[in-house]
Amino acid sequence: MVAGLGKLLLPDRATASLTDQLKAFTNSPAHQLTAFMQILIQALCTKGPSMRQAIADDSRIDRYKLQVTKEAQPGRAPGWLKLHGEEMKGALNVEWDAQSSVLSARVVTRGSRKPSPLVGAFVNYLLQRHDGRVQSITTAIRR
Repeated sequence: MVAGLGKLLLPDRATASLTDQLKAFTNSPAHQLTAFMQILIQALCTKGPSMRQAIADDSRIDRYKLQVTKEAQPGRAPGWLKLHGEEMKGALNVEWDAQSSVLSARVVTRGSRKPSPLVGAFVNYLLQRHDGRVQSITTAIRR
């Protein structure tokens, strides 16, 4: 028996293979609610004012189908910013490290393993609105 699957296992537990039990679990609504993927986007920028604050204050961010939904501790380190896509699932948690001039955005999607529209919108936004500051962009996947 697979620990943590509980009532989500197939009715005939004695004859069902472990593979069948896992398929039943991963296709269940309970698993779909808890499934998530994280993508880390890091942008190496030139020295200067906070990129996080520049994003928070950008009046044109809505043109990229992104919305600032929360901001904590503006002007203080470590400040953070939460962005959501207008028609995209997931959120971006954005932080700025002034010492290394690195903007980090953690993309979290719950219930959807398709973060690419949100990642694409954010990278597109960075390259078009902050092209003078962004020197390189790196991504990493955390499952």
